Amino acid sequence: MNNYILFNKFIILIYCIVSYIEGKGYRAAVIVALLVIYVTINVAIYVINSELIKLVAVIISIVLCIHLSYYTSSVFILLLIPNLSELSALYFKSVFYSILFLLIPAFTLEAVILKNYILIASLSCIIIYICLRTENRFRDMNKQIDALRQEKDKLCKLTIIEEEYKGQLIYAKQLEERNIIAQEIHDSLGHAITGSVMQLEAVKLLLDKDKDKALFILQSAIESLRNGMDDIRFTLRNIKPPREQIGINKLKLFIDEFKRKSTLDIKLTYGGDINKISTEQWSCIYDNAVEALTNAVKYSKALSMVISIEVLNKILKVEYRDNGVGVLTIKKGLGLQGMEDRCAALKGKFIVDGSRGFSIIMLIPVANN
Repeated sequence: MNNYILFNKFIILIYCIVSYIEGKGYRAAVIVALLVIYVTINVAIYVINSELIKLVAVIISIVLCIHLSYYTSSVFILLLIPNLSELSALYFKSVFYSILFLLIPAFTLEAVILKNYILIASLSCIIIYICLRTENRFRDMNKQIDALRQEKDKLCKLTIIEEEYKGQLIYAKQLEERNIIAQEIHDSLGHAITGSVMQLEAVKLLLDKDKDKALFILQSAIESLRNGMDDIRFTLRNIKPPREQIGINKLKLFIDEFKRKSTLDIKLTYGGDINKISTEQWSCIYDNAVEALTNAVKYSKALSMVISIEVLNKILKVEYRDNGVGVLTIKKGLGLQGMEDRCAALKGKFIVDGSRGFSIIMLIPVANN
């Protein structure tokens, strides 16, 4: 708004000067001096920060316009239009006041200048109205942006709180599992060892006096310890998760973390009997997934990647495919070479294709059981 008013002032000023020259005006030196003062005052309005001094400068500019119009040429009354528009725009923020202020000088003008005055004043009011509407829209948009920014900050805080809460839950679950393991060991192996120690002490006392009874107590202690070990094995088997759950969940966790840190859209699919996948094979799948995702972000300029794991009858097929730029001539650097070496260590076949995006396929033999 301020830029428009200042620009409007100088356009009307040029028009007034041209009209004055065409009208063969006089006292050119005085007019130039007054116009220089007018320009200085109006530029100062947008440099000064004090609202009171700005108001005084606008009033002085209005008085100077009236002086120029009455003592030199009536065409300079047109300079009142931007000053009055500025007064209403800066302090009243209303088109109604602009129209009201601009109507006041119209009653004192001659018919020759009145036509130009009404035309320029009307255009000024229209442009002021448009500028005020635009300012209001920008103000509303800024408020919406601030509101969205606050919502984003709230969501970020909630995300942090959620992550902390999830961490606490995991830690609490770990403590609970440790407590269960400790209680199981105490209830089974602890009692068995305590009883066996007491029996062995009795064996030591009876070994010379009653050899048969000592052997009977010794056998009982052995059976007690064997039962305790069986209980421990049973407890550990129940607590220890299957390796396929460890492998797939570890891969899912890494993918979720990677998606949060990058813009890459990652999809994981798997099928077949994943129980056949060994711990070493899961390790290879995980390590190669880390390398493939890193390369997709650094080199392929990809937006998405699909990781597919399929267990067939005797073959494990793993594919990492992105939708990046691809490459016709493939040069195996340290990353690709490391992926191939891990696959070869499992007696697998390593296939790379850069024709449609970038694809890496591993074919690894699996056991039938």
